[in-house]
Amino acid sequence: MTVNLRVACPSDQDENLSRIDKMTAAKHETYVECVGDSLTEGWVNVSTMRPYTLTLSNLLNSQSAPAQQFIVENHGVSGERLAEIRIRLLQIMHWGAQLNLPIVWIVLGGANDMAYASDDSMHEDLKVIVNDLRNYVRLHGGRCYFMTLLQKGNEKLNQSQRAKRELFNQRIIEQCNAAGFQVIHLDNYIPYPSFGGSPANWANDGVHLSEAGYKLMGTTIFNAIKGDLL
Repeated sequence: MTVNLRVACPSDQDENLSRIDKMTAAKHETYVECVGDSLTEGWVNVSTMRPYTLTLSNLLNSQSAPAQQFIVENHGVSGERLAEIRIRLLQIMHWGAQLNLPIVWIVLGGANDMAYASDDSMHEDLKVIVNDLRNYVRLHGGRCYFMTLLQKGNEKLNQSQRAKRELFNQRIIEQCNAAGFQVIHLDNYIPYPSFGGSPANWANDGVHLSEAGYKLMGTTIFNAIKGDLL
């Protein structure tokens, strides 16, 4: 499938483009908006942030055509739940809609809902977010990618938490399949050590990734989307 990135096509002769649209088109800019919680923010510990977006931006821009620029923006906020993530998504959508930008969306959320929200509540919040993004892509173009939730260090002892995460990941897959969005199975690429993963990729808290883990996360996302964008 071809990416619908009108702003990246200088041959677009639509006289109705705004001045900002024309400037953006001339620069061949593609906006990649990465939204989520502390795993998007790149939280390693209280003094260290190493977001995957650094690696993703470097890979996209080092392997793209000379005239093409990917602007990768990080909207990760530690502690945010799905409903809060949606509020920020809507703010970015409002900005993008004003410029008619066909944005590439990368979303990871739900980890902070696991301890507080019911399965049904998480599912409803997910459906609303997917629907918002589907409407945006339908009106303005672009693509959307959702990531599955990673395992946590306590899941070997807490089977109910594992079952809840696996159910939510399945609902991510179902909702994205229905919307035509791609799912990046992050839990398969960066498993927790007790599930066969490398301890070097994980921080000591059993929840967040290490600097090496975030680099692997960025590389994993790049490998999943490069065929669509490059």
